[in-house]
Amino acid sequence: MAALLTRLRSLPLFPPSIKPLAGYRRLAGASDPEPIRAQHEAPPPKSLVAQLPILLLEFFLLLPQPSLISIPIILYKHDMMSPGRMVGRIFASSSLFLMCNLFIILCLARDPGRPRPSGHSRGGSFSSPTVPSAPPPTAAQEPENEEEMSLTDFLKGPPPPIRQPTPPPKGRWCRICDAPKPERTHHCSSCNRCYLKMDHHCVWLATCVGFRTLPSFFLFLCTATLYAANGFSVGGPQMYKLVFTREFEYELEGDGMLVLVHSAILTMLGFVFTGCLFGFAAYHAYLISTNQTTLEQLHPYILVPFLPPPKPYAFTPPEELNLPSNSRPNSLYARWDEYYMNHDQRRTLRSAGKKIRMWDLGLTQNWASAFGGKSRSGWYTLTGKGDGTMFLHNPRAEQMLERLVTKLERQGPTPDQAAGNGYDPRRGEDWDSDE
Repeated sequence: MAALLTRLRSLPLFPPSIKPLAGYRRLAGASDPEPIRAQHEAPPPKSLVAQLPILLLEFFLLLPQPSLISIPIILYKHDMMSPGRMVGRIFASSSLFLMCNLFIILCLARDPGRPRPSGHSRGGSFSSPTVPSAPPPTAAQEPENEEEMSLTDFLKGPPPPIRQPTPPPKGRWCRICDAPKPERTHHCSSCNRCYLKMDHHCVWLATCVGFRTLPSFFLFLCTATLYAANGFSVGGPQMYKLVFTREFEYELEGDGMLVLVHSAILTMLGFVFTGCLFGFAAYHAYLISTNQTTLEQLHPYILVPFLPPPKPYAFTPPEELNLPSNSRPNSLYARWDEYYMNHDQRRTLRSAGKKIRMWDLGLTQNWASAFGGKSRSGWYTLTGKGDGTMFLHNPRAEQMLERLVTKLERQGPTPDQAAGNGYDPRRGEDWDSDE
């Protein structure tokens, strides 16, 4: 038994074939010379359960297509539709169906945009790089003919830039990926990785909508809305005639029941999906027009990282102003935190978040920022403009934030964070509660 225990103690903590997470290696006392590349590798293949919503979405796209073709043919057969109108109906339905599938393929084939290795360590200190930046391509490595682009390259979109032009903002760090987070980058718990300008995680597509897939997703919503509306316009009139007009059924002779079934399918699916998809498309059109994402628009405290630092009295009680700086309980850097705000401050901050839009540059520039991505040859690639790590701020936002901070300070003072004068989770009570 003693020999067995000695043998077990001599075994390594992890087998050689298994590479544990860097955080566990550091906890175990081992060095970690290799950079963390978990979020920069290709995503793992999705399971069959995760792909079921995609199959269901494709089923709903395929279900009305036979009816959209059959009804114009039957009406033309009974001299109720001209040949040109029949061809136009079938061509419009087939074109919208193919466009919906094309945008779905673009959303699935393209990466939403993962942050590249920044070459900097945690905490905003850029003196000790961990991931060396790749050198720029030489003339020999440049493609000989940049005008040619294969179908696969177009579907994947232009590759993200190799190097990050500026260091990530200080304090923006993903504790799960253990990597820096550029501006407007969020971590998806379903995909278990960070994405640039993440909008939301789409359950129907089993992937995230981000910086490089937002244009394709929005165009899919628009084409799917038109596809559903086209189905309702084809089946709705025929359904009305069959229910309320007996002469129409006699004119169809023996095809009345067949037209009734196809019309019922188109009317039901077209009515439901037109209403739902039109709402989603209009909402995303509003977000693009104001240069927001779904997470930013729904987040109640999105403005907290951009607030100017408060005045000292907002964090230091009056009785501690005469104490030496090294003996004050709140010797930390003063910053705003919604966790320690009172009720009035939180309500003001939530209200201001709907009015102060940090990245709103105007209608034209906002749409150009979402759809302005180009390849080296100058072709539009249906991706976001830039590299997804830097975004221009609204020039009026700085003054509006200063006025907001002034109002928050009048509603304070904000409790001292270090001294624990605010909300203390150990006590479970709020400093401004009525109790």
